[in-house]
Amino acid sequence: MAMVVRGKRRRRCRFCSQLFLPDPRLKERQSACSSPDCQRQRKKAGQERWLARNPGYFDGRYPKIKAWLCSHPGYLARYRREHPEKIESDNRARKRRHRRARAARADIQVVRSLQVPVQKAVTPVLAGPPNAAIQEPLLSQVIAISLLSAACLTRARADIQDAIAPGAPDGYPPRHESAGKALAPAGARAQSPEILQLG
Repeated sequence: MAMVVRGKRRRRCRFCSQLFLPDPRLKERQSACSSPDCQRQRKKAGQERWLARNPGYFDGRYPKIKAWLCSHPGYLARYRREHPEKIESDNRARKRRHRRARAARADIQVVRSLQVPVQKAVTPVLAGPPNAAIQEPLLSQVIAISLLSAACLTRARADIQDAIAPGAPDGYPPRHESAGKALAPAGARAQSPEILQLG
């Protein structure tokens, strides 16, 4: 049974023109109803008003830097010639960022490649009706499938990351290895976890 709220004055939504009951916490500031479409339009209108009051807020520093470089021609080329160590450091950092991005994409590819085989293995196990007599075998099979998935993920991740990033820079451990472990030599395959034999 719907509760009737007395003493509340309805307002008309500025976007859909429907009457709505405003939230008492917003007092007279609420101008849109709770419909998702109206809320999206309200947010968009608010953002446009804010940008109109703050033009150029998201331009960043680039226009100022560009103007300064125009008034100081040849500065960047001269700086690069005089500070080769800075250029080398920037190049190494850029390569590390690109390697991390490629490794993240590789992890996503590995997970997507495992979805179909894991689903095929799990579906027959979960297709049957619940039965107390098969709970222990079911649990054993689920554990075995989980360990198999972990082993496949580790092996596939090592294959992909070895192909895209054969060696990490000095002093920069790969992100998928824990800090306490020694680094494996380049090209070595990762050891997959042992799969338990559950009877």
